[in-house]
Amino acid sequence: MTILTVMNEDETNASAVPLTYPTITAAMAVAQLGDTISLAPGSWDEAATIIDENFTVFGAGADTITIGSGNNFIDAGDGANTISIGPTIASDNVIIAGDAADTITVGNGNNHIIAGGGANTIRVGPAGTGDNVIIAGMAADTITVGNGNNRINAGDGANTIATGAGNNFIIGGIGADTITVGNGNNYIDSGTFGANTITAGFGNNFIITGNAVDTITAMGGDNIINAGDGVNTVTTGVGNDVIAVGVGADTVTSGAGDDIASVVGGADTVTTGAGYDRLVIDYSDFSTNMVSSPVTGAVSYIGNFGDGAANIVSFTAVEEFHITTGGGNDTIITGAGADILDSGAGSDTLDGGAGIDTILAGFGSDLIYGRIGDSIDGGEDADNSDVDVLNLNYIGLHEIVLDDHENGTVYALDASGSRIGSFSFTNIESIVGDNLVFATPEVLSTEVDAIDPEPVCLDDVDSFLVAVDLVGQEWSYLGDLWVYDATKIVQNGRELDTNDNTIETGSGDDVLLGSRGNDTLIACCGDDTLNAGWGDDKAFGGDGNDVINLEKGNDFAEAGLGDDVVNGGEGDDVIYGDTNVNNSLGGDDKLRGGAGNDELHGNDGNDELNGGSGDDVLFGDQGNDNISGGEGDDWAAGGVGEDKLRGGAGNDELHGNDGEDYLSGGSGNDTLAGGNGVDKIVGGNGSDEIEGGAGNDNLWGGDWAADGASDTFIFEGGTGRDYVHDFEAGLDVIDLSFFVTTFDSVKYAVTDLGWATIIDLQHLNGGLVGDKVIIKSVSADDLAFDSFIF
Repeated sequence: MTILTVMNEDETNASAVPLTYPTITAAMAVAQLGDTISLAPGSWDEAATIIDENFTVFGAGADTITIGSGNNFIDAGDGANTISIGPTIASDNVIIAGDAADTITVGNGNNHIIAGGGANTIRVGPAGTGDNVIIAGMAADTITVGNGNNRINAGDGANTIATGAGNNFIIGGIGADTITVGNGNNYIDSGTFGANTITAGFGNNFIITGNAVDTITAMGGDNIINAGDGVNTVTTGVGNDVIAVGVGADTVTSGAGDDIASVVGGADTVTTGAGYDRLVIDYSDFSTNMVSSPVTGAVSYIGNFGDGAANIVSFTAVEEFHITTGGGNDTIITGAGADILDSGAGSDTLDGGAGIDTILAGFGSDLIYGRIGDSIDGGEDADNSDVDVLNLNYIGLHEIVLDDHENGTVYALDASGSRIGSFSFTNIESIVGDNLVFATPEVLSTEVDAIDPEPVCLDDVDSFLVAVDLVGQEWSYLGDLWVYDATKIVQNGRELDTNDNTIETGSGDDVLLGSRGNDTLIACCGDDTLNAGWGDDKAFGGDGNDVINLEKGNDFAEAGLGDDVVNGGEGDDVIYGDTNVNNSLGGDDKLRGGAGNDELHGNDGNDELNGGSGDDVLFGDQGNDNISGGEGDDWAAGGVGEDKLRGGAGNDELHGNDGEDYLSGGSGNDTLAGGNGVDKIVGGNGSDEIEGGAGNDNLWGGDWAADGASDTFIFEGGTGRDYVHDFEAGLDVIDLSFFVTTFDSVKYAVTDLGWATIIDLQHLNGGLVGDKVIIKSVSADDLAFDSFIF
């Protein structure tokens, strides 16, 4: 095999070894089968045609190369190359181009094409049936392939990709891609950040998009679509589709078929077509109160579900629901499908409708409506202090068979008393309904006469439920109530005592009930429940896994050691998760401020804090905390640990402090500071101020995408390598006032990469080595003087 070198004519050396030639055509005239043609540095304006031979060609000029039917290796170098293989030629070629804008056309063969970093145009003949491997670079590429089974990695530019009817594997990168595929079974991953448009034919496709604003259309077939956290529009045709969307405000429309749509947050709209469709709602990360609208329709249901604000899904033509909620007091009502309701913590109301439902109530005192065919689990708090109520008003004639005092079976009866259906229940402490009939003879009914308001002592009922039925009088006529260890109390009305009481218990698992006065409730060492009632109360949980419920009033609570739950209620409350001096023994607490301007301290442990409505102040302190400000102008600090902070509605101020934190401002004009660590900060809707702090941070001014509002990104020395993902030139500004610099100095520090512009802060006064601001999808020309604050 011989290497033939092509040089410019004025550089040709007839005595050189190996020989050199002035043109590609001249080298080909003497080349033999299997020879290599090497293009020396320089430039050509030559069109060379290779016909029916196997050649290796490489070089750096701006070449035009036309290839015949051989199997060729072409390395065209860094010039702007035009490489063409006839549309009906079935040769198998390896083609490598450089970083210029190349045009590559191939036929029916199985080609391997590496196009480099330029804005490339790659075409496979319209009838092409070869299986091609195509790898493009960072620029905006246009790739068109035929009906073969192709593997395409388009790189990070804003790419346009179109395929025929083959089964293709496509990776789009981080640019805003437009991908159109035919009727094959395709795998498409459009990348994490670009605003993508994907259109698929009638095949069975697997489609993944990222966190930007994506539009996905599948004409038919059985598709699996994961649309990510952006504001997405997903439309499918006839087929059995599985569609999952993230926390953005998504619109999902599916055609005929048995479809599954899954949502996890955001203001979503789901419309399904003919068939048996399932809506999966996972709101387990949220502690707000979720409420069902009345579902309408005979079989296919219309309605909505959510907290009415940030997280709500409106649905049409849904037959079955799988709903999971978090720590709020939720109301879940569904229709006649085979539904699954998992309400998590909180005092929830659950009604699965007429279908064969599975109901999992979780922690908290819940109200559950049972129907024939259901499987019901009331859940059990860690301290066994919850009181779950099973309502049998929809059953009609029935009998109840208890396995023990919390588990059993309800049988529906016909007019003759024969059993015609049943459902089972576990962890139910109370059963209510019309004309309850117990088939278990050991059930005990006891009344307490409270006409004379003397002290009432409940004893010898350890670990059992006592129902206090006050004969002839309201609860306000009951005198002092002494509750001994390991006793649960259910009362038939709200207490009206207005005295200021102090209640203190011993080492058991106790229930403490306050009144309308300014009470002090002190628990000791067990897993206790403290219900403070109205008034300005003080509640101390002590050791153990406690539940503290604060109602109306400006209350103070210290949950103490253990994994505690504190519900603030109405009023300006101050709540501490743990109380030891150095916060080193705390549990994983759940603190909810409720209505009012509250102050919450998680202290040690992986805590969940929710301010609720009002202007709240929240401190995560130590641990990996999950903090939500809720409605109002809130202030929150994560402290030490990998924290998640969400401002919600209002003009909020969030500080990540130490650790790799996630900050989301939500709606409003927010101030967000990441602190130390590799942080992810999302401003949300509104004009936000965002500072990543130390560490390599990722910053968004809008809600994962440009929002049309004016955001300010603040950088100082030691900021690290920060990415700005949605900078809006002409609206957003970069605050470099820390560096005492000028626009001319900034221009010197700017590098335009095409896909992003880098500001190297180490060239500014006060900048450190490694400090960089990477502004994605913005050119240096877009950054004017008014893009900065000096």
